[in-house]
Amino acid sequence: MKLHSILFIILSLILMHNRGYPQSQSSQEEKDWKEFNELKLLYYNTPEQEAKAKSPSLLVYKRYEDEVYSKRSVMAEKFMNNYPESKYYKEVLQWYLSAFFLPVFIPETIEKERLEILNAFYGPDKWKGADRFRRVLPINKSAMELWLEKGNKYVEKFLASNASPQDKFEIEQSLINRDVFIANRWFVGLERESLEEDFWEQFYQFYWESIYQRIEQLFYKYSELESMTHYANRFVKYVTDHSKVPSLRKYYWQRFYEFTNENQIAKHKGIKALQKVALENIKALNTQDMNDNNAKSKALEMSFTAMDGTKVNLKNLRGKVVLIDFWSTYCPPCIKEMPHVKELYDRYKDNGFEVIGIIANGEESREQIMKIMEKTGATWPQRLDKASNVSVSYHSLYNINSLPTVWLLDKEGRIVDRNARGERLEPLIRKYLELD
Repeated sequence: MKLHSILFIILSLILMHNRGYPQSQSSQEEKDWKEFNELKLLYYNTPEQEAKAKSPSLLVYKRYEDEVYSKRSVMAEKFMNNYPESKYYKEVLQWYLSAFFLPVFIPETIEKERLEILNAFYGPDKWKGADRFRRVLPINKSAMELWLEKGNKYVEKFLASNASPQDKFEIEQSLINRDVFIANRWFVGLERESLEEDFWEQFYQFYWESIYQRIEQLFYKYSELESMTHYANRFVKYVTDHSKVPSLRKYYWQRFYEFTNENQIAKHKGIKALQKVALENIKALNTQDMNDNNAKSKALEMSFTAMDGTKVNLKNLRGKVVLIDFWSTYCPPCIKEMPHVKELYDRYKDNGFEVIGIIANGEESREQIMKIMEKTGATWPQRLDKASNVSVSYHSLYNINSLPTVWLLDKEGRIVDRNARGERLEPLIRKYLELD
């Protein structure tokens, strides 16, 4: 056999081997990715695990929760270490930085005095007074620091890659979110009284200042990205909802507006978009304050473009009784109620009854929402409250913290009922349509 023929055969074998390896790796990567997706939110799949998750002991439950979240973290680490160039790397990293992968960091041994207090949270009422449990529960600080350091390194690696600015921006958001979730653990266990609002407003402004400063730095770094407006919205809603101090909403929008006026970045695309959103939220909040101060005489103001392109303005619905349904795709009771609302809508629409849906979802849920509307027969206008073109979230503006929330407006556009659902809905409709 000639030398060049031998060399050709050897070269062909090498190429076949090199082609085969990535295919094998890709195949294994897809299997591991599928496994990750199947297990990422799995809470238990054995009777022993179920028993721990449903244990009458709050300490046993929290230890099991720690075990589950720690396993999820290890699974994500393994994937990122094995496939550093994977197309799924960013998504896995985002999960790793999420609250669903955040361990509790409970030490293996707990001193006797502390253990006695923790073990007292037992039985059907184990969650009663859980704020005290959270404050007494010890933290394995070294384990927590190690976990935080690992996350920081994965983020540093991603930021050093050739990923797009938008992808890097989203990963840096996830990193801040991780620290927000941790910070939330500390203050969620604090006892608050209704008359202490002024104190807690000052406390939370101070408490969240370092996080807010990091967000400003992030916006400065990615000042051309208009998607920063959505993150600003999520931050303001999260802090307001968890602190239960509504005045913080205006405080932070004012802070964002002041930030956008810095000369160096004021003309950048993302900063200009943020300024617009901040101004619209401040204006809406000022209007809401006026409505609250004149609650009995002021009509609700709301204007938007629905999913189907319909222009909706409550001013144009004066003279009709309007039901406003705040809902989301992750609220089964909301969806279950829709056929009943549909029945009443068909019965009374010719008498001047209208329905509007305000959905706490964005564009990513459009297909799912359309299926829900088709199945339930909901033909009325629906607003995506987190759509890309939305500046002011009504769920955030009106402090909608629980679902379902259903408001009924009288013919003057005033809110006359804030729980207009179930069996009590039809009598309310008839009353305000003046049919009885």
